[in-house]
Amino acid sequence: MFYQGPSPDETTLVDFAQKQGFEFIETSETHVKIHYFQDSGLTDDPEGVVKTYNIHRRMEFSSDRKRMGVLFTDPDDGKIKLFMKGADSEIKSRLSPDLIDDETNDYIDDFLARSSVKGLRTLLLGIKVLDESEFQEIKREFENAEDDIENRDTLLEECFDRFERDLILIGATAVEDRLQEDVPEILEDFRKANIKVWMLTGDKLETAKNIGYSCKLLTDDMVVFQAKGKEQAESVFNQKLEEDNESMMREMKKRAVVIDADAFSYL
Repeated sequence: MFYQGPSPDETTLVDFAQKQGFEFIETSETHVKIHYFQDSGLTDDPEGVVKTYNIHRRMEFSSDRKRMGVLFTDPDDGKIKLFMKGADSEIKSRLSPDLIDDETNDYIDDFLARSSVKGLRTLLLGIKVLDESEFQEIKREFENAEDDIENRDTLLEECFDRFERDLILIGATAVEDRLQEDVPEILEDFRKANIKVWMLTGDKLETAKNIGYSCKLLTDDMVVFQAKGKEQAESVFNQKLEEDNESMMREMKKRAVVIDADAFSYL
Protein backbone atom coordinates (compact mmCIF):
# COMPACT_ATOMS: atom_id res chain seq x y z
CA MET A 1 0.00 0.00 0.00
CA PHE A 2 1.38 3.41 -1.02
CA TYR A 3 0.55 6.37 1.22
CA GLN A 4 0.12 10.05 0.42
CA GLY A 5 -0.43 12.76 3.03
CA PRO A 6 -0.32 16.47 3.81
CA SER A 7 3.19 16.38 5.32
CA PRO A 8 6.35 14.19 5.31
CA ASP A 9 5.84 13.04 8.91
CA GLU A 10 2.25 11.90 8.19
CA THR A 11 3.30 9.52 5.42
CA THR A 12 6.55 8.49 7.12
CA LEU A 13 4.85 7.46 10.37
CA VAL A 14 2.14 5.32 8.75
CA ASP A 15 4.71 3.82 6.36
CA PHE A 16 6.96 2.92 9.31
CA ALA A 17 4.00 1.46 11.23
CA GLN A 18 3.19 -0.72 8.21
CA LYS A 19 6.74 -2.10 8.23
CA GLN A 20 6.27 -2.99 11.93
CA GLY A 21 3.09 -4.98 11.21
CA PHE A 22 0.38 -2.29 11.65
CA GLU A 23 -1.17 -1.35 8.31
CA PHE A 24 -3.39 1.72 8.09
CA ILE A 25 -6.09 0.67 5.61
CA GLU A 26 -9.15 2.92 5.92
CA THR A 27 -10.32 6.21 7.38
CA SER A 28 -13.56 8.20 7.48
CA GLU A 29 -15.18 10.86 9.63
CA THR A 30 -16.31 8.21 12.11
CA HIS A 31 -13.63 5.52 12.19
CA VAL A 32 -10.11 4.33 11.34
CA LYS A 33 -9.25 0.73 10.44
CA ILE A 34 -5.86 -0.84 11.16
CA HIS A 35 -4.74 -4.26 9.92
CA TYR A 36 -2.63 -5.97 12.61
CA PHE A 37 -0.33 -8.54 10.95
CA GLN A 38 0.97 -11.59 12.75
CA ASP A 39 4.51 -10.13 12.86
CA SER A 40 3.16 -7.21 14.92
CA GLY A 41 3.30 -9.59 17.87
CA LEU A 42 -0.26 -8.75 18.92
CA THR A 43 -2.18 -11.49 17.12
CA ASP A 44 -1.66 -15.22 16.50
CA ASP A 45 -3.87 -15.26 13.40
CA PRO A 46 -1.73 -15.96 10.28
CA GLU A 47 -4.04 -13.65 8.28
CA GLY A 48 -3.85 -10.95 10.91
CA VAL A 49 -6.83 -9.07 12.30
CA VAL A 50 -8.53 -5.79 11.36
CA LYS A 51 -9.41 -3.49 14.24
CA THR A 52 -11.81 -0.54 14.00
CA TYR A 53 -11.19 2.59 16.06
CA ASN A 54 -14.37 4.66 16.44
CA ILE A 55 -13.49 8.37 16.18
CA HIS A 56 -15.31 10.85 18.42
CA ARG A 57 -13.43 13.98 17.33
CA ARG A 58 -10.36 15.11 15.41
CA MET A 59 -8.46 18.18 16.60
CA GLU A 60 -6.75 19.30 13.41
CA PHE A 61 -3.25 20.74 13.07
CA SER A 62 -2.74 24.47 12.47
CA SER A 63 0.30 26.74 12.52
CA ASP A 64 -1.05 28.36 15.71
CA ARG A 65 -1.79 25.08 17.50
CA LYS A 66 1.42 23.28 16.41
CA ARG A 67 -0.27 20.04 17.41
CA MET A 68 -3.06 17.67 16.37
CA GLY A 69 -5.09 15.03 18.12
CA VAL A 70 -7.76 12.38 17.81
CA LEU A 71 -10.29 11.24 20.41
CA PHE A 72 -11.37 7.61 19.96
CA THR A 73 -12.55 4.41 21.60
CA ASP A 74 -9.84 1.74 21.89
CA PRO A 75 -11.29 -1.58 20.62
CA ASP A 76 -8.95 -3.58 22.87
CA ASP A 77 -10.07 -2.25 26.26
CA GLY A 78 -13.11 -0.10 25.38
CA LYS A 79 -11.52 2.99 26.95
CA ILE A 80 -11.79 6.46 25.47
CA LYS A 81 -8.35 7.89 24.65
CA LEU A 82 -6.82 11.02 23.25
CA PHE A 83 -3.72 10.65 21.07
CA MET A 84 -1.69 13.81 20.43
CA LYS A 85 1.33 14.62 18.31
CA GLY A 86 3.03 17.93 17.76
CA ALA A 87 6.05 20.17 18.07
CA ASP A 88 8.30 19.16 20.96
CA SER A 89 7.93 22.48 22.81
CA GLU A 90 4.14 22.40 22.45
CA ILE A 91 3.69 18.82 23.69
CA LYS A 92 6.25 19.17 26.50
CA SER A 93 4.28 22.10 27.92
CA ARG A 94 1.17 19.87 28.02
CA LEU A 95 2.65 16.82 29.73
CA SER A 96 1.54 15.93 33.23
CA PRO A 97 4.33 17.18 35.54
CA ASP A 98 3.89 14.11 37.75
CA LEU A 99 4.54 11.72 34.89
CA ILE A 100 7.86 12.96 33.51
CA ASP A 101 11.05 12.82 35.57
CA ASP A 102 14.33 14.73 35.09
CA GLU A 103 16.07 11.76 33.47
CA THR A 104 13.34 11.43 30.84
CA ASN A 105 13.36 15.19 30.30
CA ASP A 106 17.14 15.20 29.77
CA TYR A 107 16.83 12.30 27.34
CA ILE A 108 14.20 14.12 25.26
CA ASP A 109 16.30 17.32 25.18
CA ASP A 110 19.38 15.35 24.09
CA PHE A 111 17.44 13.46 21.42
CA LEU A 112 15.88 16.61 20.03
CA ALA A 113 19.21 18.49 20.06
CA ARG A 114 20.88 15.71 18.07
CA SER A 115 17.93 15.59 15.68
CA SER A 116 18.07 19.34 15.01
CA VAL A 117 21.78 19.13 14.17
CA LYS A 118 20.96 16.54 11.51
CA GLY A 119 18.16 18.70 10.11
CA LEU A 120 15.36 16.35 11.19
CA ARG A 121 11.77 17.31 11.98
CA THR A 122 11.07 16.25 15.56
CA LEU A 123 7.71 15.47 17.14
CA LEU A 124 6.53 14.25 20.53
CA LEU A 125 3.59 11.88 21.01
CA GLY A 126 1.30 11.82 24.02
CA ILE A 127 -1.82 10.04 25.29
CA LYS A 128 -4.61 10.82 27.75
CA VAL A 129 -7.14 8.27 29.02
CA LEU A 130 -10.62 9.57 29.92
CA ASP A 131 -13.26 8.07 32.16
CA GLU A 132 -16.90 8.23 31.09
CA SER A 133 -17.76 11.35 33.13
CA GLU A 134 -14.78 13.29 31.69
CA PHE A 135 -15.78 12.24 28.18
CA GLN A 136 -19.40 13.37 28.63
CA GLU A 137 -18.28 16.69 30.11
CA ILE A 138 -15.89 17.53 27.27
CA LYS A 139 -18.45 16.30 24.73
CA ARG A 140 -20.99 18.82 26.13
CA GLU A 141 -18.39 21.59 25.99
CA PHE A 142 -17.64 20.84 22.35
CA GLU A 143 -21.35 20.78 21.46
CA ASN A 144 -22.03 24.09 23.26
CA ALA A 145 -19.10 25.74 21.49
CA GLU A 146 -20.30 24.50 18.09
CA ASP A 147 -23.81 25.86 18.75
CA ASP A 148 -22.42 29.39 19.10
CA ILE A 149 -22.24 30.42 15.44
CA GLU A 150 -20.57 33.79 16.08
CA ASN A 151 -17.78 32.59 18.38
CA ARG A 152 -17.56 28.95 17.33
CA ASP A 153 -13.86 28.83 16.37
CA THR A 154 -12.68 30.79 19.41
CA LEU A 155 -14.74 28.73 21.88
CA LEU A 156 -13.66 25.44 20.30
CA GLU A 157 -10.00 26.43 20.54
CA GLU A 158 -10.50 27.34 24.21
CA CYS A 159 -12.08 23.88 24.77
CA PHE A 160 -9.18 22.18 22.98
CA ASP A 161 -6.63 24.14 24.99
CA ARG A 162 -8.20 23.07 28.33
CA PHE A 163 -8.72 19.49 27.22
CA GLU A 164 -5.34 18.78 25.58
CA ARG A 165 -3.36 18.80 28.82
CA ASP A 166 -2.03 16.32 31.42
CA LEU A 167 -0.72 14.05 28.67
CA ILE A 168 1.45 10.99 29.24
CA LEU A 169 4.52 10.96 27.00
CA ILE A 170 4.61 7.83 24.81
CA GLY A 171 7.34 8.59 22.30
CA ALA A 172 9.36 10.91 20.09
CA THR A 173 10.00 10.80 16.36
CA ALA A 174 12.57 12.34 14.04
CA VAL A 175 11.76 12.50 10.33
CA GLU A 176 14.02 13.70 7.53
CA ASP A 177 12.63 16.96 6.18
CA ARG A 178 13.39 16.40 2.52
CA LEU A 179 13.72 19.27 0.09
CA GLN A 180 11.93 19.28 -3.24
CA GLU A 181 14.09 18.57 -6.27
CA ASP A 182 16.45 21.35 -7.46
CA VAL A 183 15.75 23.64 -4.47
CA PRO A 184 19.47 24.13 -3.55
CA GLU A 185 20.41 24.77 -7.17
CA ILE A 186 17.61 27.31 -7.71
CA LEU A 187 18.37 29.22 -4.50
CA GLU A 188 22.05 29.28 -5.46
CA ASP A 189 21.11 30.78 -8.85
CA PHE A 190 18.98 33.42 -7.10
CA ARG A 191 21.94 34.47 -4.97
CA LYS A 192 24.27 34.55 -7.98
CA ALA A 193 21.77 36.92 -9.61
CA ASN A 194 22.02 39.12 -6.48
CA ILE A 195 18.39 38.43 -5.54
CA LYS A 196 17.84 38.76 -1.80
CA VAL A 197 16.09 35.68 -0.41
CA TRP A 198 14.24 35.10 2.89
CA MET A 199 13.12 31.66 4.01
CA LEU A 200 10.19 31.42 6.43
CA THR A 201 9.91 28.12 8.32
CA GLY A 202 7.95 26.85 11.30
CA ASP A 203 10.99 25.00 12.63
CA LYS A 204 12.98 25.98 15.69
CA LEU A 205 16.09 28.14 15.22
CA GLU A 206 18.68 25.35 15.18
CA THR A 207 16.72 23.21 12.70
CA ALA A 208 16.01 26.22 10.47
CA LYS A 209 19.73 27.05 10.37
CA ASN A 210 20.65 23.51 9.34
CA ILE A 211 17.95 23.44 6.66
CA GLY A 212 19.34 26.80 5.46
CA TYR A 213 22.69 25.13 4.86
CA SER A 214 21.18 22.02 3.25
CA CYS A 215 19.26 24.12 0.70
CA LYS A 216 22.31 26.37 0.08
CA LEU A 217 20.58 29.49 1.28
CA LEU A 218 23.41 29.65 3.83
CA THR A 219 26.97 28.82 2.80
CA ASP A 220 30.27 28.33 4.63
CA ASP A 221 31.72 31.60 3.27
CA MET A 222 28.95 33.65 4.93
CA VAL A 223 28.98 35.47 8.25
CA VAL A 224 25.77 34.15 9.85
CA PHE A 225 24.15 36.25 12.59
CA GLN A 226 21.68 34.53 14.91
CA ALA A 227 19.07 36.17 17.12
CA LYS A 228 16.61 34.52 19.49
CA GLY A 229 14.14 36.92 21.11
CA LYS A 230 14.06 40.70 21.47
CA GLU A 231 17.29 41.14 23.46
CA GLN A 232 19.46 39.21 21.01
CA ALA A 233 17.80 41.00 18.10
CA GLU A 234 18.68 44.38 19.67
CA SER A 235 22.27 43.25 20.18
CA VAL A 236 22.74 41.82 16.67
CA PHE A 237 21.05 44.55 14.68
CA ASN A 238 21.85 47.68 16.71
CA GLN A 239 25.29 46.94 18.03
CA LYS A 240 27.12 43.91 16.69
CA LEU A 241 26.07 44.42 13.08
CA GLU A 242 27.16 48.06 13.17
CA GLU A 243 30.54 47.13 14.64
CA ASP A 244 31.20 44.35 12.14
CA ASN A 245 29.59 45.93 9.09
CA GLU A 246 32.52 48.09 8.02
CA SER A 247 35.10 45.30 8.18
CA MET A 248 32.78 42.86 6.39
CA MET A 249 32.13 45.38 3.63
CA ARG A 250 35.86 45.92 3.26
CA GLU A 251 36.52 42.17 3.00
CA MET A 252 33.49 41.68 0.71
CA LYS A 253 32.03 39.06 3.06
CA LYS A 254 28.52 37.76 2.50
CA ARG A 255 26.08 38.08 5.36
CA ALA A 256 23.03 36.14 6.51
CA VAL A 257 20.76 36.23 9.54
CA VAL A 258 18.70 33.53 11.28
CA ILE A 259 16.01 34.77 13.70
CA ASP A 260 13.06 33.34 15.60
CA ALA A 261 9.46 34.57 15.67
CA ASP A 262 9.94 36.82 18.74
CA ALA A 263 12.94 38.54 17.15
CA PHE A 264 11.02 38.90 13.89
CA SER A 265 8.05 40.54 15.66
CA TYR A 266 10.38 42.98 17.40
CA LEU A 267 12.17 43.89 14.17
